[in-house]
Amino acid sequence: MGKKNGSGAGAYVALAVSALFVAGCALAFWFVATGRLKASGRQAEPAATAADPAGTGVPAPKAFSEYSWDELSQIARMISAAADDAAGLEVAREYGIVGADGAIADCVRPIELTDGHVVTCRVVGARADELADGSGKAGLTFMTSPLSRRGMNDEDTNLGGWESSRLRAWLAADSLALLPQELSSGVVEVSKTTNNTGTVKGGDFDVLTSTADKLWAFSASEVYGDVTWFAQEYGDKPIANTGYVDFAPYDRLLCSEGAQYAYFAEQGVRDRASFSALEGAVGSMGGNWWLRTPYPASLVGVEDSCFYQVMASGYPSTVLRASEENGVVAGFCL
Repeated sequence: MGKKNGSGAGAYVALAVSALFVAGCALAFWFVATGRLKASGRQAEPAATAADPAGTGVPAPKAFSEYSWDELSQIARMISAAADDAAGLEVAREYGIVGADGAIADCVRPIELTDGHVVTCRVVGARADELADGSGKAGLTFMTSPLSRRGMNDEDTNLGGWESSRLRAWLAADSLALLPQELSSGVVEVSKTTNNTGTVKGGDFDVLTSTADKLWAFSASEVYGDVTWFAQEYGDKPIANTGYVDFAPYDRLLCSEGAQYAYFAEQGVRDRASFSALEGAVGSMGGNWWLRTPYPASLVGVEDSCFYQVMASGYPSTVLRASEENGVVAGFCL
């Protein structure tokens, strides 16, 4: 009887252990399935991929045309996160975006828009634009060929400048939606400085403000650098018997809407003296295209009505009434 009772006790113990084991396994499975099981602290190593054969977690350098937009966004973030401009340019050099001489390379690629049209874009700057949230600089700045032909406004007015323009509203909504998702998801918002009053009146040149934009039209100074368009047209001396004593403040205003992008500077684009690099720089669509810079002087025939444009040849400083259709060349940052 004692032996039989002992065997029964052992069976009960075995059953209890089995039940505990099953319960423990079920509990462990529950922790894993619900995410409550914390990692041990050692992260898994990045897996090797075609873009990153070494499994380092960063894209491998290759021809610019071979990068995906996701890879370019990651490269741009690395450039943005660099300690300073010199370190950022070194990252850009490693990826072939900047040459050994520090100049922007000829980095051009197509963009297939969601409406089926294909445009081109090129890199025009690295660490050139301030992020709108104030956290630093965007990694890369691009310029597109014309996305469309549109007026700056529905009516002939430049009042409110770029900030209040219909073209800016179109770029922020309809045009942004034309970009493929893998590109638009990486576009970052940057600050753009512009004369957002339009025509200057009463001698008050305190008209520069900033807007936060993902797509924008370029300014006169971003393309041509320091310009002297009023001095060239009206001279650099005060004109007697006119309502404008000195035109120099107008040129200073035109020069204050952002620094010239490196690509344009390196290509020798200067005011009216050298602009041949702009001819064809925006792709095969060609044609004239808008600048976001409003014409700031109130002269007979152009009162409050015009913005600057770039001619198809690259010739600068001409103006067009705001309601006229013109090419829409856009900038964006990753």
